[in-house]
Amino acid sequence: MHRTGPAGKLLVIRAPVLAGPAGDRPYVIPQKTMTRDEFSTVVREAIETVTATAEKRSQRRLPRLYVWGPKDRRTRGTFEELVELLTGAAFHAKDEISPCVDLLLDGPAEDGRISVFCYVAGYKPCKYREHWSYKMGGHDAGQVGPFRLGCNNLVSNLGHAAAG
Repeated sequence: MHRTGPAGKLLVIRAPVLAGPAGDRPYVIPQKTMTRDEFSTVVREAIETVTATAEKRSQRRLPRLYVWGPKDRRTRGTFEELVELLTGAAFHAKDEISPCVDLLLDGPAEDGRISVFCYVAGYKPCKYREHWSYKMGGHDAGQVGPFRLGCNNLVSNLGHAAAG
């Protein structure tokens, strides 16, 4: 299915996102229910968006290797392991998704991995995009689905490390 989008651009609909020509940011289609696989696509986009924003701001290529958890029990993992962790934290059922999740980057860790902090707000899970928090916008790196993205701490730390 095709529709004409902003400025007459042709947009191709692919559930669960509406994607424009290469380089355009996808637009999320409001849905009532979403499968776990569809939601994991949103999680992938959120992680990549916040990481790419940190790369752009710091002018450094960053690894897609992450670390998370309490300081005394840090877990090291890959991009896909982080996708699975965040999917499990926010997806409860096809019509029960946590509507507000802070996804913040910090670090870098001693081995160069990106530190990830995720805070799931205490709102009752609901259908995808049916909660007012989807309209709040994000932190300094925007918002993808229920994920409010932030990378200022990581960018600041990378800048301090480069300065000496």
